[in-house]
Amino acid sequence: MFSWTPFPFVRLTLLFCVGILLGIYVPDILEIGLAKIIFGLLGVLFMVVAYLRSQGKLKTINAGVIGLLVILLAGYIQVYDSTDSRKSSHFMNDVDTIRYYKAVVTKQAQEKENSWKIEAKIVAVQHGNLWKERTGNVLLYFSKAGFSKPYQYGDVLLM
Repeated sequence: MFSWTPFPFVRLTLLFCVGILLGIYVPDILEIGLAKIIFGLLGVLFMVVAYLRSQGKLKTINAGVIGLLVILLAGYIQVYDSTDSRKSSHFMNDVDTIRYYKAVVTKQAQEKENSWKIEAKIVAVQHGNLWKERTGNVLLYFSKAGFSKPYQYGDVLLM
């Protein structure tokens, strides 16, 4: 029979990857606040159970299973916290109609067959007469017919 005992890093990595995959493919399976609370509670439970098992006072609960669940939740939370579009400051999360975007070019323009490809970072959006700071990255394509020289790194665009 196969034993996982000599391969602890494989178990940890595998469960962390499962958490990442859950975060990518099923992102709303668990509300993030609840996931963080469960993560904290399971972390404390893991330490308590591990301590009690080391003292010989608890033999029925396996701390390793609790620890693996903590690792799985860590992967899920990592993906959630690393996804820019889930942040409240991301321009996609605005419910009001956006009139204008203010963006800064972050990379040199790449020449394509019929267009220029430019990467930019959104820094603000306008709702009515009010400008609000926002975040997010966008890809912009400009026709070569309209632009002989593309925008340069650091240029500020109002769209």
